[in-house]
Amino acid sequence: MVDLQWIRIGCGVLAVALSGCGPSADTPCTPACGAGFGCYFGICVPDEDASMPPDGRDDARREDAGGDEGGTVTPGKLDLLFVVDDSGSMGEAQRLLADAFPLLLDALFTPPEDPTTGDPEYPAVDDLHVGVISSDMGTGSFVVPTCSGNDDGRLLHEPVAGVSGCAATYPAYLTATTPGAAVAHDFACIATLGTNGCGFEQPLGAMHKALTVHMAPGGPDAAFLRADAALAVVVLTDENDCSTDDSSMFDPSGPTPLQTRCFDHPDLLTPVVRYATGLDGARPSGRYAVAFLVGVPPGLSSCNTTGDLISPCLADASMRERINPSTGQVQTVCENGGVRATPGIRHVELATELGRRAVVRSICDPGFETFFAQLAEMAQTAR
Repeated sequence: MVDLQWIRIGCGVLAVALSGCGPSADTPCTPACGAGFGCYFGICVPDEDASMPPDGRDDARREDAGGDEGGTVTPGKLDLLFVVDDSGSMGEAQRLLADAFPLLLDALFTPPEDPTTGDPEYPAVDDLHVGVISSDMGTGSFVVPTCSGNDDGRLLHEPVAGVSGCAATYPAYLTATTPGAAVAHDFACIATLGTNGCGFEQPLGAMHKALTVHMAPGGPDAAFLRADAALAVVVLTDENDCSTDDSSMFDPSGPTPLQTRCFDHPDLLTPVVRYATGLDGARPSGRYAVAFLVGVPPGLSSCNTTGDLISPCLADASMRERINPSTGQVQTVCENGGVRATPGIRHVELATELGRRAVVRSICDPGFETFFAQLAEMAQTAR
């Protein structure tokens, strides 16, 4: 893993001067990096273990959550939770996720070898839980088009209509001790959620409810989250998070158009620090990592990086939410084929809170291999 402070200089302040800062984290280094260096956005930077202690803000937040630095995590055990946006525009992104999932399995179960020592670069997974929840948290008592249901952060395991080759139902979560086509196929069946979910996406609220209520001891999904396993969360969404505890946000008779309600009333959204604290409480040992495939420009290195380096992303003009006068909706920040996204501001804000335990990648960049490789290492080394 690269020296992140060096990258702050190399790909941040000197981005204009260093043409090697490529448009994607998948950009190769030419010539290849030598021993002791890693490739990051086309630049060879000093190699460094990413699992160094978190900053003081993370320590204080875990204390607030009632956690501690103790706890025993069994090497090789990982609980992997996917939070998938199931709103009307997400069909292609869900397909890309299912297609790329085998890459993540390979990175988890078969870590790359250190070219010098021949040893794995991080511990391999040999006991995996995989769960899927949606971004649909409903709209309270208000009747809103596309929002008649509420998945409430519960694990989903019944394929939607139209997904072929799947069983009628699956266990609440998948388990695997080796990678393979079977688990990848089953994941595609339960992670292809369709596009009939609520248009007010609340992926952060769904994640929080899942981890702190449904997966807590005594909760209906408690078996998923094991006390001695590391935790990794993947958030896939093409809009900014609209998580709130105030359902008046969704009142159709409100003073602003429903389609821009989350944009017009940021004061009603739940502060993202709550979700950071919830993650700390779910994993007091600090053994967790969160990966965001969200609306950021795929060609902007400051927006496709780890949480400790990503704050400059929010200052970029492309990440400013604007209303498109021709559509009356929030202007997109990126588009690639069937995938288009608006600025994922709150996801980047949460990544900033989580620091080196988080990584952000544009949902408009279909090259997920490097993204999933980085997540695999973070999941197995973060503490």
